[in-house]
Amino acid sequence: MSDIPTYGNFRKPRTVGLWGMSMGLTLSVFVLSALVVVLLLRQAWGAALAVVVCGAVIVGALNFTDVHGLSIADRWMEKMMFGMAQWRGRTLYRSGPLGVIPSTATPLPGIVAGSKVSEHVDSFDRVFALVHHADKSVAVVMNVTPPGIDLVDRDQIDASVAQWGEWLAMLGNEIGVVQSTVVVESSPDSGEALARHIQTMNAAGTSSVAREVMNEVAAEYRVGAAQIRVWVTVTFQPSLMSSKKRTIEELARDIGGRLTGITQQLKAAGAGAVHLMTAAQLARAIRTAYDPAALELVELAHSRGEQVELAWEDAGPIAAEALWDAYRHDSGVSRTWVVSQPPQGVIHENVLERLLHISADVERKRVAIVYRPISAARTGDIAERDQNRANNAITVGGGNKARAIREARIAQRNASEEAAGAGIEDFAIIITATTREEKLEDVSSVVRALASSSKLARIRVAYGAQDSAFALGLPLGVRPSSSIVKGL
Repeated sequence: MSDIPTYGNFRKPRTVGLWGMSMGLTLSVFVLSALVVVLLLRQAWGAALAVVVCGAVIVGALNFTDVHGLSIADRWMEKMMFGMAQWRGRTLYRSGPLGVIPSTATPLPGIVAGSKVSEHVDSFDRVFALVHHADKSVAVVMNVTPPGIDLVDRDQIDASVAQWGEWLAMLGNEIGVVQSTVVVESSPDSGEALARHIQTMNAAGTSSVAREVMNEVAAEYRVGAAQIRVWVTVTFQPSLMSSKKRTIEELARDIGGRLTGITQQLKAAGAGAVHLMTAAQLARAIRTAYDPAALELVELAHSRGEQVELAWEDAGPIAAEALWDAYRHDSGVSRTWVVSQPPQGVIHENVLERLLHISADVERKRVAIVYRPISAARTGDIAERDQNRANNAITVGGGNKARAIREARIAQRNASEEAAGAGIEDFAIIITATTREEKLEDVSSVVRALASSSKLARIRVAYGAQDSAFALGLPLGVRPSSSIVKGL
């Protein structure tokens, strides 16, 4: 029997200077040292002492970090920025008839404000929604139904993992693709879909006993049931796709032609059936994320054969408030975490299984994995530069030599795999739990336990940015590095 494959080699690239400092901070220390020497030569003892004390305080505030890699200055800036936003009233959001600008619409808030949706047709005549963001990027959202890995042969699991890696590497070769996001959401199931399915299966002449048994099944299993929904989003940057400015129709035609290969390879990677989301479907998914109570109403309408017509302008919340460590939005209260350190050591393909699976203690949970594919033309230079920095950290970095040696080995292995054709991805993991306010702390403890069991070394509450982190965890393809706040 062959050994079970393991995965790993996650590494946070960083520039290394003297004593574990960044290169910029190291250069600043050299400048301060030169200034002190000049002052001492001029016998300005007081000024030299003041420069030394001030420099030590600044360097210490910038260099000494906590377990999440945040320095004292970072935490101070975090609190100051949130305090300024709170003072300006930007942490409060009101829309609808009672909003700042009275209207019947409830648009999306924060970094997703100003986004628009248009519908187009791909080369297979499939209708898909194109989300236009404020940073000029566009995103395509796909609803997938992965079957999971239970009762699946080991060879098939390994093949799916390899195909997933190839799909991510393929995005690096696609011109204009700047990000891909996988969102896994678990939420309570009202049971309306099961009841509707059972009603459609009732054939004429069915015995009363069979009908009663199926009705009991529908009544029994709808209590405490849950559902898992999975979306995959691919974000494009139009300015990288063509040197000339194109119309929306020309852009959609280009993207529609690429969706054929993207969806086919995604299906081969174990995603199951891949369905392109329409504008109405996407609006309902986002609306139920901001207003969890609306999900039951939507499913009830579907069970009655009614179509829920929800425009994109009505997908946002009526009221929302960003707190320091939570986010209130309509009928729910959410807390969002970000992973500050990737899994250490080697892992298996089911490392995130407990975190992604349905939990009886967390009613609504959403896990978003954000990938930023790096162009194949740049991966070689990045791998080589990362290897050189890791090797330099052994000699000039100071601190933990064993960790520096381990990171150098990882960088060497990554460079070898890149030379063999593997891609390089930057990634982030965002975890959001939505519940009632009185259960928020209990749910937070469960989420931390689930993250620890999934070998996510450290997760950190997105302090002072709960509203933005919540939006980044939605299947909208928002780019963290270029998000623009249009108004709260």
